[in-house]
Amino acid sequence: PRRWIRGPPLKFAGEVEKHQPCVDSPSFLRYDLVMPRPHGIPLTPQERARIVELYKSEVGAKDIAIQMNVLLKTVYRHLHKANLTLNGRRGKIVIDCKDIFNFNEQSAYWMGFILADGYLSQYKQFFLQLAGRDADHLRKFIEFLRIERKISIRINKRANKEHLSARIWFCNKAFTDQLNTLGICRRKQSRIIPDTLKDNRHFWRGVIDGDGHIGETNGIYRLTLVGDQTVLNSFSIFAQRQFDGIKSTRRPFLLNRVTKRIGESICRLQFHRQKAARLIHCLYANHSISLARKQIVADRIMNRL
Repeated sequence: PRRWIRGPPLKFAGEVEKHQPCVDSPSFLRYDLVMPRPHGIPLTPQERARIVELYKSEVGAKDIAIQMNVLLKTVYRHLHKANLTLNGRRGKIVIDCKDIFNFNEQSAYWMGFILADGYLSQYKQFFLQLAGRDADHLRKFIEFLRIERKISIRINKRANKEHLSARIWFCNKAFTDQLNTLGICRRKQSRIIPDTLKDNRHFWRGVIDGDGHIGETNGIYRLTLVGDQTVLNSFSIFAQRQFDGIKSTRRPFLLNRVTKRIGESICRLQFHRQKAARLIHCLYANHSISLARKQIVADRIMNRL
């Protein structure tokens, strides 16, 4: 028989001790040809003691199950028998949704960031994944929610290159239900901008930090946002209100479809020169939260205005 384990496929059961799980999500479970412990053969006292010893030395229960070649529920059963407090075992993540969804500067920013990079699985699990260099920004998000979660660092391969990514995930029904109700964390093509956030510059700064780009080339400032057309249209309306006094014969914005996926289309919205500079100043001046590397670029541009 086969059993579910996590991570890349193993060649044979002898490699079980070398196996390193890389994710904590049921969506990443897969079959591997690893023979579980034969049914009906109990663990020896030494093996039970070894499970407790490993757990006390901060080895995860999933890693213990793989090393000992037993089912995960077997590990939990013996840890319960040893009267150990399990770290996060079906632990309830408590989130103060009233404070988070009152849309002050911090909460509005994180709603924009979730709109850009957040994801809800079919199991109602919330995921937020960034590039490895932005792991500190995930720690700010954890502090904002006032929860205790570990950040998982993974290595992804794209175009024969390795890229680090940082990710957190958790389950909280009240939090995910509220996101769904607002339309913030739905599928890309069905996301909605709440009316209370359409003119909120902190919200749009979060969106730009997640799916946008700011920069300068040969003295020409630029601001780019990539996403579905509904979000980009809402941002373009917000942007036009910031352009009073700017005379230009150019189109107010450039909307290009850069790629099309099944069921959705991804577009790009671009601003240049004075309009980009005005937007950057509107979004990145006088605030308390932003992505550090984009704030550095924004400060450099604003110091030249």
